[in-house]
Amino acid sequence: METIKSVQRVTIFCFSAMAVLVAGWLITLNQILAGLGLGLLLGWFILLHLAWRVARFMQLATPGKRRPRLGSLTRLAIAGLGGVIAVTYPEHVHYLGLVVGLMLPLVFVYGDALVVHLKNRT
Repeated sequence: METIKSVQRVTIFCFSAMAVLVAGWLITLNQILAGLGLGLLLGWFILLHLAWRVARFMQLATPGKRRPRLGSLTRLAIAGLGGVIAVTYPEHVHYLGLVVGLMLPLVFVYGDALVVHLKNRT
């Protein structure tokens, strides 16, 4: 249950950041903001995919059965899709913004885990 709440909080963080990035991009038409937005969106999809696969992994992991996979190739393909978009349209999407945007959901996860840990400690 805590995992679902954590994913919901990170989703709220991602969409809040996405709203700010889209508003900034619409005002300035900056390539870096477009890359950050695209990277954040793809990073959010990667995070949701990983959360779904880990939950499924925990349900299916029983001794004696075939070990379920976590779908690393799928997550790599999603990140690769962002790279292809950044290379195909360099005048619209900056690749460094894409890379940083792909990492933003992980920063949100670590921040959420830190807040939950500090809240439960007291």
